[in-house]
Amino acid sequence: MEVGAHVCAFVHDRGLRDEIVEGFAAEASAAGEKCYCLLDSAPPAGISAGSAEILTTVETYLATGTFGARPMLGRLEGLAVRALDEEGWPAVRALGEMSWAAAQPSAMDEVLCYESEVNRFAVCRRHVLLCLYDLRHFPANALVGVLRTHPWMLVANVVLPSPWYQEPDDFLAGPTVRRPSGPTC
Repeated sequence: MEVGAHVCAFVHDRGLRDEIVEGFAAEASAAGEKCYCLLDSAPPAGISAGSAEILTTVETYLATGTFGARPMLGRLEGLAVRALDEEGWPAVRALGEMSWAAAQPSAMDEVLCYESEVNRFAVCRRHVLLCLYDLRHFPANALVGVLRTHPWMLVANVVLPSPWYQEPDDFLAGPTVRRPSGPTC
């Protein structure tokens, strides 16, 4: 994956989730890049100590008790500043497991707003961002939104351009999505 990429991946079981998380962390380690894994549940056994910094979704996406696009973008920026500016890493890879969002269907519009704004954020710093969605937990209309907010998708271990992607201004101009206030970079 190229720096600046914002990719979605769909999983259907714990084994596939673990395979993707392990591979993502291993690629970051091999490239000498900082890796953050924001996970809903325990990390896979194959992640060796030091290959990734594991954060929970409760301490990141849900740090204030509910999800907000703007606060989460701020937390993501804080992680980037720490890794790139303070610790001196050449680039950052961050993987976010999104299953927590399925338990909060009323937050899905805010999640999609966040996903769209992440595209502006990704180009401001040296990032590779991968979002994992479990097909067993999300309705089809939410998954269509995910495809519309990610310029890239992981399919059978190949990163492909999403034919459904919409630029943030176009996506956020839609009838049911609201734009968060404030700058993204």
